[in-house]
Amino acid sequence: MAKSEREKPKHEYPRRRYFTADEVSLHNKGSDCWVSYFGKVYDLTPLIQHHEGPLAQPIIDAAGSDISHWFSEDTGAPKRCIDPVSNLDAVWCPFGRYIHVPPIYPDASWKTNLGTAWWEDE
Repeated sequence: MAKSEREKPKHEYPRRRYFTADEVSLHNKGSDCWVSYFGKVYDLTPLIQHHEGPLAQPIIDAAGSDISHWFSEDTGAPKRCIDPVSNLDAVWCPFGRYIHVPPIYPDASWKTNLGTAWWEDE
């Protein structure tokens, strides 16, 4: 057996990149928007650029931080609450309604064909 064959690892393992909270915090604006939740880091800059407008602002406001508290640990979906005004079940939005979250009240302008929500997209 040749020496180079013995030196090769049996399995190829993908390299993972780890980011500290300080590194994530540097990406804190709409043009460079990273967030973390449940131990993973997500670059939401393309999402913000594609969905410019008021629904992007809550995500921009949270840029550079951990938003795990927005989501259920059990399901990974946004947390739910009862809206105090309408008494309807709604997505809990600590900084205001954000991209892919439906309005609380019926709205004819709300598009239902948005595809996969950004928090479900791998």
